[in-house]
Amino acid sequence: MALQLFKIADVTVSSPQATITFSSIPQGYTDLKLFSSVRTTIADNFQLIRFSLNGVEGTFREVYGTNGSVGTGTTAHNRLGYSSGGSTTSNTFSNGELYIPNYTSTVSKSSSIDMVNENNGSVTVLTFAANITPTASPVTSINLFLESNSFATNSTFTLYGVL
Repeated sequence: MALQLFKIADVTVSSPQATITFSSIPQGYTDLKLFSSVRTTIADNFQLIRFSLNGVEGTFREVYGTNGSVGTGTTAHNRLGYSSGGSTTSNTFSNGELYIPNYTSTVSKSSSIDMVNENNGSVTVLTFAANITPTASPVTSINLFLESNSFATNSTFTLYGVL
């Protein structure tokens, strides 16, 4: 049987906002998938996007590539990836995907991300990562946020249930 995506909710930012929240997530799917097209208001090339599940953050392990270099890293909070910032080429947005398997389980939640920040010029960041969030409750909310600044107008986020 082929996997099917069912749109749960979508958000398009109409004026800069600091956080995006998906709440009251239905429990009738096997997995969750969040697609994003993001730009932030920071006066820099890119900015880190973080997230929490049910208000809880976990740890993050990444493999990344930037301008021909590669690296790895670990942090003590969940990351969605890096967003295009206000110093990048006008109207370029980072694109990414967050996948949360078995989101209704009663054990810690794993998730994976795949995100690219493309400046059409000097800076490009490609990130593949895994997150582990220590919450034993089924996921009922996802909160996306920045350490500073805001999500820019026309950033979009679409959450799907997977069967």
